This record gives sequence, C-alpha cells and structure tokens, in this order.
Amino acid sequence: MPITQLDSILFATPASEMRPDWVADFKSIEDGRPKSVRVYGNLGYEYYNYKFYYEDLQDTVNQTERITARYFQADTTYLGSHDIYLAKSKYLTQLDYFSTNGTLLTRDVFWLDPILDDVLVTTANEEGEIISRRIVPKAKALWRQYRLGGLYGEEDEIITVKERKVGRDRIAKEEEEKDLVVMDIDLYGSLPMMQGLGENMETVLLGPGYMIGAKLPWAFRFRKSQINLLFEYMSAALPGGFYNLGLNGFNALASYPLIMDFVDGLNIIGGLGMFLSSYGQINNVNAFAFIGGAEFRLVSTAFPNSRIKTVFGVRGMHLRADPRDDEAVMNFLMFQVGFIYSL
Repeated sequence: MPITQLDSILFATPASEMRPDWVADFKSIEDGRPKSVRVYGNLGYEYYNYKFYYEDLQDTVNQTERITARYFQADTTYLGSHDIYLAKSKYLTQLDYFSTNGTLLTRDVFWLDPILDDVLVTTANEEGEIISRRIVPKAKALWRQYRLGGLYGEEDEIITVKERKVGRDRIAKEEEEKDLVVMDIDLYGSLPMMQGLGENMETVLLGPGYMIGAKLPWAFRFRKSQINLLFEYMSAALPGGFYNLGLNGFNALASYPLIMDFVDGLNIIGGLGMFLSSYGQINNVNAFAFIGGAEFRLVSTAFPNSRIKTVFGVRGMHLRADPRDDEAVMNFLMFQVGFIYSL
C-alpha cells in the first residue's frame, strides 16, 4: 500500500512506495500536525523522507493557511514539493505541485458549488491551461489535516473537535532532527562454529558454541542510515589438544546496514568483547577482544511470522590473551547461523 493511501493530499507519488517491512515514522509539532515523516526498512536504512512547513496567510480571504511539503530520497536527492492551501484551516482550496527545479507542474483548484453543495475541481498545467474538470463531494474537500490528533467533521454535525491553536512561533523555526532514534528490540540466538588461526592455534580444531543477544532499542543516524547497537553473550568449547579451549564472554557491537542493488540484508559489524578463556579449567585468563565481520539478516521462509528472520555471517576475532601461553594472542574465524525475533 503506498503511503498516499494514508493521505493523498499530504503525500505525493514521487515518494510514496511502502513495503510490508517498512516503517513510516511520524514526528509532529505540539498541536499534533505532522512536522516530518521518515520511511525506513526494518534494518534501519532510510528510503525517503518528508518535511512540512506551515504558514499563516492573514492577508487573504479565501486562503488562510499554506502547507508546504518537500520530499527527499535517502541520499538527500530532492524529489519535489507541493503547496496545500486551506480555508478556515480545513477546506481545501488549491494544490500546487512543483518539479525539482521549482517550476509549477499542475494546479488543482477547488470551487464550492453553493447550489449542489459539491466541489468542482479543475486541474491546470504549467501554462495555466485547464486539462481536466471533475466534481467531488464536499467531504472530499474537507481535508482531515489533523489526523494525528483528531478529525474535523461537517460544521452541522455534532462532533467533538480538539482545538489546535498555534501562536506567533507557528513553525517559524524547524526543530533540529535528533541524532538518537528509538527502534524495536530484536532478540536473537545463533550457533557459531569457530576455527583458530595462526601457528599457536594449529592444535585448536573447528568447534561449536552458542550465542544469544539483543539489538538494543537505541540507534544513531549516520549518512541517512542508522547504526544499531548489539549486546551478546557467547560461549564456545573448542578441541585444543589434551584439553578443550573454552571461551565465555560478552560482546558490545555496532551494526551498520549496507544497501546495495544486488544484495539485501547485509550488515557490517564491529566492536569489542571481554572473555574468560580457559584451558582445561586449569589456566584461566581474561581476554580483551576486537571483533569485526559481516552478517546477512533476511526474512525467514521457515516461519510464517514475518517478525522472525534468519541471520548468518562471518566474523574475525582477535583476543589479546591465551590461557596456554602468557605472551601469545588468539585469532579466530567464526561462522554463525541463527534466528532473530523482532519484539
């Protein structure tokens, strides 16, 4: 369903695509009207956004307010704009659509017929020529611009309408966008397989483990996408000769989604870890770890619930201590596969 089905006046076709896993994040001003809308996927990548500007037209009779909507792609490419003119803050009087270079594309004018109580809508092109006429019910011209906090009804109907008064500072100054955003929490679990790398790891064979974690609800904006924060607990027992090499610890990671035409769900991750590494429960050391790699997070076909996704990826891990040798370090290559559940 395109976002224009939510409101065909507020939004425009150049920025309207919506998919099942996309989110439209509305921010409103104090009186409940929308200030901005961001549309992003479940991985946090922003596809397009809207910004709205409000202006009182106190010197006119038939038009008392103008709302300007501007829309941009994720890479800040300007897609166009349109002006919405209202009378008495609720009746549509005119819609002007503009191209990316600011030239007028079309103009819709709404004319109220006092006899039929209908509205005649004329559409003109950039040269002012009328290219279409149509009649719509009066209710179609009664724009529910305050849908985020209430609805207007006909004047003769008994409908409670919350008043929204804006003083002298009526969006004269746009609020700064916050760098910190709030996302849904994702819980996940996976089964990693780890392989030791390097001369001192030749006796360490490929071994299994388990990992549980969560994507935290806070994310940071970066280049029109978002950096997500992950927190994990990981445990593994690797065959290491006479004894098993045990790893138990916590990871604090950052995940950045990459959007490419030929691949979907790719995330670059990196961060730090702290592990208690042991060898045969005899030698135990705390090892600081550097972690980096890539993961794919895709909608799972194994479950009908769209909140469940599969995750598989590869990581490199560098641990600054080895329980078998006080002067050695440990390097691992880790493969994992698991599931993510979005709360």
